[in-house]
Amino acid sequence: MLVIILLLIVPSCAIDRNEYSEFKDIPIDGWKYDDTLIFTPQLNDSVAIGVLEIALRHNNDYLYSNLWLEVSYCTAIDSMIAVVDTLNIELADIYGKWHGSGSGMLYQLSDSIATECSLKSGVPIKVRHIMRDDNLTGIEQVGITFTPND
Repeated sequence: MLVIILLLIVPSCAIDRNEYSEFKDIPIDGWKYDDTLIFTPQLNDSVAIGVLEIALRHNNDYLYSNLWLEVSYCTAIDSMIAVVDTLNIELADIYGKWHGSGSGMLYQLSDSIATECSLKSGVPIKVRHIMRDDNLTGIEQVGITFTPND
């Protein structure tokens, strides 16, 4: 009897396989302007709708209060046309106090790319910085997360 009850409960506790999270390490010598980070979400379903976010981990060596990024991705609606979003992520206030959470010298901040994103499994998401510097130091990791709508 206990086995039957457990078999009925276990499927209800299944993890949503449409969630996706991946971080890419940035080399210690910096993030070069022409280095595009490529994330390839593998979802349980072929298409999922949810929130697409970018997460940044940086240290005190980052010289600016913001970071301009170009994010390109294809939606499931039209997987042949890339959506290109330009994001200006504010990392610090006007007094130089870092936003986000962190301890010591490492800080993490997330920002929304799209709140009703129709994401197709296996289709790459590309991220590159579009700052004026050819080589950014102080950015340690860049991540993409996708949380499906309920």
